[in-house]
Amino acid sequence: MQPLAEAGAMLVGDFYKKCDEVWAVSEISAEALRSYGYKGDVRIMRNGTEVRKPDRKNVNYVKSTFNLGDVPVILFVGQMNWKKNIQKVLEAVSLLDRQGYTTKLILAGQGPHTEEIRSKITELNISHIVEMAGHISDVNILDGLYGVAEILAFPSLYDNSPMVVREAAAMMTPSLLVRRSSASEGITDGYNGYLCEDDSKDIASVLKRVLFEEKNRVRQVGRNAQMTIPVSWDIVVEDVEKCYSDIIHTKKNRRTGRKEYV
Repeated sequence: MQPLAEAGAMLVGDFYKKCDEVWAVSEISAEALRSYGYKGDVRIMRNGTEVRKPDRKNVNYVKSTFNLGDVPVILFVGQMNWKKNIQKVLEAVSLLDRQGYTTKLILAGQGPHTEEIRSKITELNISHIVEMAGHISDVNILDGLYGVAEILAFPSLYDNSPMVVREAAAMMTPSLLVRRSSASEGITDGYNGYLCEDDSKDIASVLKRVLFEEKNRVRQVGRNAQMTIPVSWDIVVEDVEKCYSDIIHTKKNRRTGRKEYV
């Protein structure tokens, strides 16, 4: 299999060498391209989000709909797929429950492993503290979920520049991400989010510290997240439009043989 993998990496590298520009959504994804043999420049163009203001009505609706009490709410938003590292979140919540730290975990999303995840919840004996909300198409309900949650637990090693981290930050909710993962880029531990190791025990340890031992700080971390993480799509589109214009201008000058002066 190794020769096939190397051949595939070479094909990927060769493809990008033919491009006028190569863009990536994060530094880590740019490094992945370089590992395939691409040696050119990579422009980092990060994802944006629709920046909306938190609305107390949405939070109250979600609290009522999901019958949420005063226990800390942990939220996961994304595809119900094991590649998202959901099992470690379930194991962490189970460990906290056995230690006497009661939380509420809400899983919002659907996917190919929904039933397997439901079975794992039963196996871990945490059905009483886990809510599988399914796919949320109503943006007001999704905003309410972000707003009611103390933290978004998103330990995925698969995602690059995940939208959910930006959406949560817009609602002043910090994220818990795996240290050195692509998803964690731009996060300063304890300032605008939280970092953990790729380990269910460490996830549980960080959650215990954040939700129970330092619970008065989490709101400030959420405010910092709101100030430093979300970027409006309007701003991103303006940047993209300018880059496209520059690329077209450069391409035209190359074809006509005109020199460019900077």
